[in-house]
Amino acid sequence: MGGDSAAEGCPFCSILAGKASGTVVFKEELTACILDRSPVFLGHALIMPLKHYALLKDVPAKVLADMQLRAKMLSEAMEGSLKCDGTLIILNNKVSQSVNHVHMHVIPRRYGDGLKHFMWPRRTYASDEEMRSMAEEISKAYKSIKA
Repeated sequence: MGGDSAAEGCPFCSILAGKASGTVVFKEELTACILDRSPVFLGHALIMPLKHYALLKDVPAKVLADMQLRAKMLSEAMEGSLKCDGTLIILNNKVSQSVNHVHMHVIPRRYGDGLKHFMWPRRTYASDEEMRSMAEEISKAYKSIKA
């Protein structure tokens, strides 16, 4: 599950506890933001819960909502302070999650910065029927989780 105030060996928990170096942008009641040590572009920041949650499904709705609010505010702050044109906001869950502590990447973007579909090749459905069938399967699973 999760919700521990700190997890053994978690680099983000170590930074938030002051036991490891990291550049903190802000620390609020439920969430914090640090600069990424290997930024896609300078100013690339990470928003995370103060408590340790390994997976998105473990994060309480209140904490997730706070992360989203902070991402919105940080995006606006980046546009003002870094003079960027916008931001890319990503949250990896399991696959490509390099640190086992839920976190959102907020990456400053500029028109012409060269970042184009770097993460995902585009696919096409074989047919409209395949697309509808997949939507139905996802919808069924969603309803069972919601119940």
